[in-house]
Amino acid sequence: MADDLVTWLRALLDEDERDARAVEGDGVWDVPSTGVVQLGGVGDLDGLVMAPRNVAHHMATHDPARVLADVDAKRHILDAHPLEGPSKYVPFQYCGTCQDGDGIVTAPAPCPTQRALALPYADRPGYRDEWKP
Repeated sequence: MADDLVTWLRALLDEDERDARAVEGDGVWDVPSTGVVQLGGVGDLDGLVMAPRNVAHHMATHDPARVLADVDAKRHILDAHPLEGPSKYVPFQYCGTCQDGDGIVTAPAPCPTQRALALPYADRPGYRDEWKP
């Protein structure tokens, strides 16, 4: 089950990265006082999106650069919680980082961190209820 969660989550992070890179150089991603998000080049009326100021601000602050940084951070966190096992001593797969204070594996993966990273994607196809934290 842990392999499935991590594989599924990494695939979604790859998708987020592809989507962000597809629009990475397409615009200013700015919100002037007009509440217009400028997604195209300066003066490119086809690239302007009219929205209420709070919506425009949200769009602009979730620009491709921020999405790419978020994807990178989540990948680092997943790398810091590697899957290990099963082994001769532990008959199930577990997180190599999340163990009790004595270094004893007490529960199978996915660990709470892996489950939490998947939670924002709970509305995506493939998410399983048993992955909920």
